Amino acid sequence: MLKVILCSSRDVCTVASRIQEWLIAFVVTPSHHHWLFSINPEWAEQDNLERRAAGKRDQTPREVISHAIQSFTSNQCNKILGTTGRFWQQETFDHWVRDDEELKRIVRYIESNPVKAGLVSEPSNYRWSSAYVA
Repeated sequence: MLKVILCSSRDVCTVASRIQEWLIAFVVTPSHHHWLFSINPEWAEQDNLERRAAGKRDQTPREVISHAIQSFTSNQCNKILGTTGRFWQQETFDHWVRDDEELKRIVRYIESNPVKAGLVSEPSNYRWSSAYVA
């Protein structure tokens, strides 16, 4: 059974805006999520300067963004479901997009994920995705 775990795709986008990245595509499903973003180099540099000043180790922008997404969404899911602890799998996968064709292919892959999972018949019908059309 599919449990609705986020109020709207706008809530998910709030995560993106808070961590200063350029979100290109995303999907959040009951079992996993995908995010495609372009790093803001000025933000990445500033973030590491602040981390060093606070005595913390440098992190790649992907590490910072992935942690923020995982933390926000798992807290929301646990809150709604009345559970605690780890919600998502620990593994992450990152990939450098090398050209426009590859970018288009990855966006299609992300946005068609709910269709492949049998959650909807069309990507634009899945509310927790960048493909969603209200």
